Amino acid sequence: MSDSERRGWRPHPLTGLLVACGVAILLATLLPLEFSADAEQVRLKWERLTDFGRTGSSWPDIIANHLLFLPLGALLAGRLLAAGARLVTVVALTLLCGFGFSLLIELTQLFVVGRLASWIDLVMNTSGALAGSVVGWLWSRASDAGRRRSG
Repeated sequence: MSDSERRGWRPHPLTGLLVACGVAILLATLLPLEFSADAEQVRLKWERLTDFGRTGSSWPDIIANHLLFLPLGALLAGRLLAAGARLVTVVALTLLCGFGFSLLIELTQLFVVGRLASWIDLVMNTSGALAGSVVGWLWSRASDAGRRRSG
């Protein structure tokens, strides 16, 4: 019996942090969970989401959306690098996951009372995840260098 079989399977520590980060983002972007299927409200929100000539977001909101997804990108990159993924794969998957998760949130916000979907949010969330992948890569390199020095 191998050492890993004796210890049993355990997820990587970053996996739990990644899930917790995702849940925190969902709560921050969808609370209060008061859904409405009012067709007129959904139509107006859809028009706002797809009006690419309209920004309508304040600088604090833009920065907050970028920073909100940065930890998600860093944790995802760290987890992928720990699994042996190459940098180009890490960046591509982090970009895709950041965009997909943000798109899911923005589309869900069409039906949440008091929330507005915005293409700027989608772009800034995705750029935050991408910036996070760079942070995760740098963190991983620093961790590897520290282990080599001490080991």
